[in-house]
Amino acid sequence: PSRQEGSVKLWHYKKFRRDEWRISPVFGPFVTLSWRLVGKCGSTNLRSAVAIAEPAVVLHVRKKPPGPYGILSRMGLNPPAMTMNLPLRLVIFDCDGVLIDSEALCDRVVSRDLHAAGWPLSPEECHRLFLGLTFPDIQRAAEKQLGRSLGPDWVSGVIQRVTAVMAEEVEPVAGAREALEATRDMGVPYRVASNSSRGEMAAKFTRTGLADLLKGRIHSAYDLLRLGKRGKPAPDLFLEAATAEGVAPAACLVVEDSLAGVRGAVAAGMPCLGYSPNGNGAQLSAAGALPFTSMFALPDLIRSYLHGTQ
Repeated sequence: PSRQEGSVKLWHYKKFRRDEWRISPVFGPFVTLSWRLVGKCGSTNLRSAVAIAEPAVVLHVRKKPPGPYGILSRMGLNPPAMTMNLPLRLVIFDCDGVLIDSEALCDRVVSRDLHAAGWPLSPEECHRLFLGLTFPDIQRAAEKQLGRSLGPDWVSGVIQRVTAVMAEEVEPVAGAREALEATRDMGVPYRVASNSSRGEMAAKFTRTGLADLLKGRIHSAYDLLRLGKRGKPAPDLFLEAATAEGVAPAACLVVEDSLAGVRGAVAAGMPCLGYSPNGNGAQLSAAGALPFTSMFALPDLIRSYLHGTQ
């Protein structure tokens, strides 16, 4: 099937009858149920069938989904963080890794800085150790490792270097603009809650052409740090976004890609979708998120929460 939409054939396990279904990708191959089926089968007596969507991705199709939560129940997933007790009134997007494909660029700059300071970490190691953290968090980790201070200007310096790289090289995540526009068109308010500074986000959103969709909707952890509050994985940033929109935390849906972000959303009492484009969302799921692998699938997921069919 294509990235956004495709078709598969279903064979009845007894009669070998073929029926066409329309499908759209929702979940990745790390879970049993990897696709959401759209439409009705022509056979009224079909009890079960197996659809081969792609190698190692198998669907067990049922006439009626078991349990109260539809697709989540079919997957055997039903933690509190994946369901909503109030109508959806706000979607909160992370920035880096969800809307903006910036993490590899940031890892490169941080790796270079830490190399110069005496901690020779590769960009891949920086990604594994620091994904979702603020630069003050990274400075504290580095100072603990090195046994000395990086100085009072390290954070401002690395932010300046990262911002310059973003302004020249960063690209949007595929499907990010479509997800924002679809959320807007559903009439659901949305905001961005990020551990990045406002300067970094301004550079990213300007270069990627998303600034028009996000004006007045941005929340930065650095605003909260100045008030003595915390960034992710603390819940403060998500609660700030909910307060700004005037909605209860339980009426919010968070879209994250990092463990720090998922943990912050869960701590805030908000259901969370975990974007895992590489197809391994086990860690995000264990932290309380519902994983998905394509931003093009996000509008359908948001609709499922909006209409209470998750």
